[in-house]
Amino acid sequence: AARAKVRMDGGQLEEIPGIGPKRRARLLQRFGGVRGVALASEADIAQVDGISHELAADIYRALH
Repeated sequence: AARAKVRMDGGQLEEIPGIGPKRRARLLQRFGGVRGVALASEADIAQVDGISHELAADIYRALH
């Protein structure tokens, strides 16, 4: 049910502190969209250039 609220345009990513246009673009490019980011593990998210393990954990929590 919570995932149904995920906006597919990536706007929800920018609501996460530390995620601006550049990081958002990298995440969307790597995972193909917000749904892909939501399905990714923290470790996968942390592999994206400019995303620390701490920020990856924040992203994961925000999307779950």
